[in-house]
Amino acid sequence: MLVLLLSGVVDDIKRVYDTVRTFRADVVQEVKFGNLVVYKGRVYLKKPDLFRWELTEPEEYIIVAKGDSSWVKYRGEIYSQPVPYDLKSLLMGDYSSLNVEERRRDGRWVLRITSEKVGYDSLVVFLRENLLPERIEAFQDENYIKITLKDPQVNVEIPDSLFKLSVP
Repeated sequence: MLVLLLSGVVDDIKRVYDTVRTFRADVVQEVKFGNLVVYKGRVYLKKPDLFRWELTEPEEYIIVAKGDSSWVKYRGEIYSQPVPYDLKSLLMGDYSSLNVEERRRDGRWVLRITSEKVGYDSLVVFLRENLLPERIEAFQDENYIKITLKDPQVNVEIPDSLFKLSVP
């Protein structure tokens, strides 16, 4: 069981994430920008700097990042895109350059994050008891993205081949 220290939950998160070499979870992403669309897929992280966001339903959309470079595969084409700082960093437990307000809700930690880097009016991270993310919600005016992470697994084998994109 994790013991939270007086220094604050963000320091405790860092200590937990320092022990994580890999992270994998199923994803449900609800996106409302005008219309509401629900995506399903999986996320993979491998330290020090590999990230894969793979949505497969209702259509394929994949982001692969290594360091500060990232690529997107969508509708059979691959193109470069800036690294999604907020998502990659939040999943890796990097809150160092963000303003974080810590709160307890129903016995769990909830972090409200403000920073120009995240690009949203409001960004909230709901943490599990073990301090891994359970849900991330980002709001911009009446639009939002809600990401739910299911069955998270840490320090499992993840092949490097997942962090490469190819087109058929």
